[in-house]
Amino acid sequence: MKKVLTVMLVLVMALTAFSLTAFAKGGTNYVTGSTVEGPAYKDTYNGDLADGQVGTDSYNNLWAGFYCNADNADNNYDGMVGVITVDFGEKKNAIDSIEAHIWDAQDTSGIASPEAIKAYASLDGETYKYLGDLTFSADAIGWAVLELDAPINAQYIKYEFVKGGTGVFMFVSEVAVYGEPSGTGTDVEADAQTPEESTPADESVPADESKPADESKPADESKPADESKPADESKPADSSETEETSEGGNTALWIGLGVVALIVIVAVIAVVAKKKK
Repeated sequence: MKKVLTVMLVLVMALTAFSLTAFAKGGTNYVTGSTVEGPAYKDTYNGDLADGQVGTDSYNNLWAGFYCNADNADNNYDGMVGVITVDFGEKKNAIDSIEAHIWDAQDTSGIASPEAIKAYASLDGETYKYLGDLTFSADAIGWAVLELDAPINAQYIKYEFVKGGTGVFMFVSEVAVYGEPSGTGTDVEADAQTPEESTPADESVPADESKPADESKPADESKPADESKPADESKPADSSETEETSEGGNTALWIGLGVVALIVIVAVIAVVAKKKK
């Protein structure tokens, strides 16, 4: 009897493990192979935002830099807001996660913290819908992430980086947009009007309007106090988030597995009861 019970329990555990592995929601990074328009500071800090390589605490061309310093001719964004636009080339289905790998250096070495990173989506590249703000850890290198409540279909994703602090740079090394090619989503509809953008409390020019001593690198090349790298730079800072199962078929699968498990448990109870008699 004990052997029968053990075998049944092993089968239930195996079915559960298989379902979690085989049917958990995955995702495709739609940015790969897409057109990305973003920051490029001169011949440095002009990293490829779609090459799958994330930056570390070294000043190199894995990073792309937004730069704004008074009326400097090298500025590549205005009004305290820098824009990155991704064109997938065609409508992509079931987009559910929008991400950006950033360096929030808290004004260390002239690298400013983003006050906000806003995400928008569009089907035509002209009229956009505001999706929400990405969340990220302060004073760290890692992923800023926006998980959508419901999947959408879109061809364009736009990021707006709102600068905070007094630094002259904002650094980003990679952007990613995940979805399910075979999944279902709602076609994004443009907002009736663009929401009022948040701006830093003080929109005046940073206190230090002078150019960095060497314009090809931040004013102070010393590394931030916290030089540690993210535990896993290939994933968002919070990689512990539970992924929801796919809609439709996966829901039915879970119900089926639950019924199977219930049947097995009832059978075991019946066998035990009969054995005692």
